Amino acid sequence: VMGQLDDRTLLVRNLFVMPIEFVVRRYLTGSLWRMVKQSGPQGVATAYGVDLGSALGSESLREHARFHTPICTPTTKSDLGHDLPLPLHELGSVIDAFVKEHNIDNRRHRSSGSDLMAKVHTAIIQLFERGEAVAAETGLVLVDTKYEIGLTQDGEIILADEVHTPDSSRYWIGVPDGGSPQQLSKEFLREELMLLGIIVNDDLTTGGAERLRQVGPELARRVGERYQELEARFVATGVDSLVRNEAMGAVRSSTPWAPAVPWPLPEDLFAQAIAPATDVRSMLIVGNGGRDHTIMNRFATLPGLSNVACLPGGRAWRARQQPVANWTPRSPESAARSASQEGFDLVIVGPEVPIAEGMAEAMAAAGVPCLAPGPLGAAIEASKVHCKQALEAAGIPTARWTQLTMTELRTKGIPPDLPCVLKFDGLASGKGVFIIRNKQDWSEAIEQCVANADDWMNTARALRCPSATAAAGEPVFLIEECLEGEEYSLFALCNGTDYRLLPVARDYKRRDDGQSGPNTGGMGAVAPLSLQEPLLKQFRLAIEGLLAHQVSKGEPYRGFLFGGFMVDSSGRAKVLEFNCRLGDPETQVILPGLGDDFLLEAVRTAQGKGFYWPQRSGQFFAHDGLARVYIVGASPEYPQSSAPHRRLHRLEGEDTTPSNPQCTLVPSAIEPDGRSCGGRAFGILAKAKSITAARKAAYAEMSMYLLGDTKPHYRNDIAAELEAQT
Repeated sequence: VMGQLDDRTLLVRNLFVMPIEFVVRRYLTGSLWRMVKQSGPQGVATAYGVDLGSALGSESLREHARFHTPICTPTTKSDLGHDLPLPLHELGSVIDAFVKEHNIDNRRHRSSGSDLMAKVHTAIIQLFERGEAVAAETGLVLVDTKYEIGLTQDGEIILADEVHTPDSSRYWIGVPDGGSPQQLSKEFLREELMLLGIIVNDDLTTGGAERLRQVGPELARRVGERYQELEARFVATGVDSLVRNEAMGAVRSSTPWAPAVPWPLPEDLFAQAIAPATDVRSMLIVGNGGRDHTIMNRFATLPGLSNVACLPGGRAWRARQQPVANWTPRSPESAARSASQEGFDLVIVGPEVPIAEGMAEAMAAAGVPCLAPGPLGAAIEASKVHCKQALEAAGIPTARWTQLTMTELRTKGIPPDLPCVLKFDGLASGKGVFIIRNKQDWSEAIEQCVANADDWMNTARALRCPSATAAAGEPVFLIEECLEGEEYSLFALCNGTDYRLLPVARDYKRRDDGQSGPNTGGMGAVAPLSLQEPLLKQFRLAIEGLLAHQVSKGEPYRGFLFGGFMVDSSGRAKVLEFNCRLGDPETQVILPGLGDDFLLEAVRTAQGKGFYWPQRSGQFFAHDGLARVYIVGASPEYPQSSAPHRRLHRLEGEDTTPSNPQCTLVPSAIEPDGRSCGGRAFGILAKAKSITAARKAAYAEMSMYLLGDTKPHYRNDIAAELEAQT
């Protein structure tokens, strides 16, 4: 800390914080003990490079055993995959890479990453032992804590963030003599929820939400008392005058102090917190592709959910082992009337067409919570001209462009500046974009545009949102500068001017390897991609600019927003497109790893409420840190022509269950009789600790499937360029 600007603001040193949390422990407890029970001391040695036998000395291997000296069990931060164990022997190379990445002048230390790690290790152990001594003065035991370390540009080691606070540390009130210790930290609530069987590994158990409703008032009272005690211990002045208040069961100072939170805590505190999730009993998913199947399965984990329906249906889908009802209403108004009559608590719209047809407006009029943007939000995707105008009005970097009608396109010669991109203004199911590199490309693109013009025009007329095509009375097109570089997909859940980020992904639109062949709806995807903060800042500014523009037009954006970005060799990002929904197939690699904070905020957004945690606006949702690779298995005819219905099965029989438990079959376009009914018939999703391992598992599984007697078509290079980087 360099100074205090006012009573609420500190001036601190600028530094680069390492992507590591240095967790120092004095006792074998918490997550470390759970690891021992699950995989033994060898599991700890593999995960952290720590020999528990040496650390315990003469102590037995038991819960709450005390290490004769503090041990360090580092974990990763979000840049490397949140909260993953990091072996001590790997720290040196991680720090070396960190120093190189930020161009830190390491001459101050004249040492390697391993030497620098040794200095940090010595410092944090000394700091921990000092913390133990201070805690003991107030009758507390410092059990474990985390330290965040940063480096200045010239290589000075700096302790970042808080130190020895109840947020970063675990305290006990005395050493346990058998039984469970009395916690005095933020871990208290988590441990209580685990003991009550409400959560396992931070996820709600079956029936956990109902159990929380029952014990909520008593738990709120106990948590409130514990936090009062915690605040008295850490905030109250006159430590020597601490006295025991038997009536409250809490240590209070004889010096008056004011609690930082309202007291008493409301008895329905927990019920209020979980209400948006637990009140959803019946859900309707609009859409029947691979994305929509993934949305259905992620939201099917809502604790109170008992009924799931799909519109338009016609798929062999199940959600949490329960059948999915297939719906028939087609227009937004008829769907909304039926949704109201059936008592749906939540509607989630996957594809862009029903969003642009006005599904959100219709559901709002019927009083049914719906997760989808309104007409102006839909126009961001339904009209590329509208999107470009919004980008320019908001000052968001994008490719240069010109606009022309179908009449002008048919009489216009090939553009002089090649390569360029020709795009249809409206919705074209991923088939209205053409890369023009030569005269032949131009001729073929014009031919395709003429062939599709009537269908495109009919779609534009049916939409309830503004578009340049509908206004002109004929198809409108853009000729756009062809951007080169690395392409990224970033999705955000938006709630007015607040938004939360989903993991960065990449999809692969071309049909064949090496980004060749015709454009498709997407042949595969990978996530999460790790990006540096300067690039993420550009992405955030683009999202914030668009959200502010929507507010200025009188329709705050609420729903999913997809930004396609191209990043050139200098690190400058430009927006390729904004879409008004989640992407397919990116959704398949993003949603399965998201934490339950995503579900809570999504339900609140659909209900027209603000975020539960507005202070986290702009931050990423919690994620399990696993890499996921998704490969589309398509009919050989896709996308040039329609394909016959073929039965999906594995080489060894009719069963379609993947043999690898790390893999999941996504039956995107599989009918109840097991036959395909679309070009992108199915997909294989694999998860692993690395992109390399996930790719290997996905391709091994995909090779085992057939569509009838035919091998499905799939690309062999999904995420290959990222595997080389890892």
